[in-house]
Amino acid sequence: MKIAPSSHLPALLAVLLLSAAGSCRRPHPGPATSHFPAFETNVILHIGATDLDKLALALNTSRTVTKRIERLFARNEPHSEIAILNRVAANVSLPVSRETARAVGLSLALAASTRGTFDITTEPLEYIWGFNSPRPPRRPPSADLVRAALEGVGYHKVTARGNRISFDSPLTALNLDHIARGYAIDRSLKALQHLGIRNCMISIGRHSRCLGTPSPGTHWELALPDPSSLNANLGTITLTNSTAVTALLRREHQIRIGDRLYSTILDPRNGRPVEHTALSVVLAPNALTADALAVAVFVGGIEETPRILAGNPGTEVLLIPESQHPEIWISKGFLRVWKHPTSLTRRVHVIPAASAPENSPY
Repeated sequence: MKIAPSSHLPALLAVLLLSAAGSCRRPHPGPATSHFPAFETNVILHIGATDLDKLALALNTSRTVTKRIERLFARNEPHSEIAILNRVAANVSLPVSRETARAVGLSLALAASTRGTFDITTEPLEYIWGFNSPRPPRRPPSADLVRAALEGVGYHKVTARGNRISFDSPLTALNLDHIARGYAIDRSLKALQHLGIRNCMISIGRHSRCLGTPSPGTHWELALPDPSSLNANLGTITLTNSTAVTALLRREHQIRIGDRLYSTILDPRNGRPVEHTALSVVLAPNALTADALAVAVFVGGIEETPRILAGNPGTEVLLIPESQHPEIWISKGFLRVWKHPTSLTRRVHVIPAASAPENSPY
């Protein structure tokens, strides 16, 4: 089964405690924090000092929105919209809710912009690799089985028109797990804005997005996890208004098959687990985009990342390949918001620029 980061507060959030402590020296109160369970972890809600009177309302609203999206996208629940789509959308064009239609449409656009390094049709591959099984398989799937499953994989095999979705192949099935947390964060923050809340941050595991500031004159800050150490971090990043960040850490997305650990993040192009990336971090204007592009960068590695950045303006990336002596690849914009120990400077390289991607999705 998957090793998930749900049993503890991720290192990505640890620096918030420092931010709150530091605010005690100011003449105004610091942010308040509350949480509720969802997506097999805790959803952490931080409310800025100027909106403290709305904490209970914000918590209830965020819980309602998050739980609704969790139910819609739960592919293992037989009555969820995604489960129903996966059963019948190869035969009919199925009407879905506005939430599902919006999430699928945005995901298909991001799949095209990343040339398929992010894809929401990997469900057939996850099935044969046993990622959804209560017990891991004894051995990896054969090459023939992987090739057969790939017949159903490819974002271009999904047609979304308005609120209707259909599949071009009977083998195609959707998996929105990689963007579900980010989408829930985006929709929750939208609901909080409608309530007049302007200063808050929501985090679900290593998926976060902020609005405003923790208190006047401060900024939201998050610690970056170190893939080579459980107890260290790579410094902090400063988040400005409405910024989202997603971090994918390989050691938190693994499964043991036989005597070997495999990544549970699959390359949709070849059906194999991605072994060459230790950490991908993406800053983006919204959390769904950050989620999708973090997967795309994790899968594409340093070879594809320049094109992913070129095809998605307004995003920034930090990438660490899997290596005994890992280098840190970073975009220029990410470098401006990253506070890191000077000991890391020699390992840092700026991601080279690339021209805009070709019109073809491949």
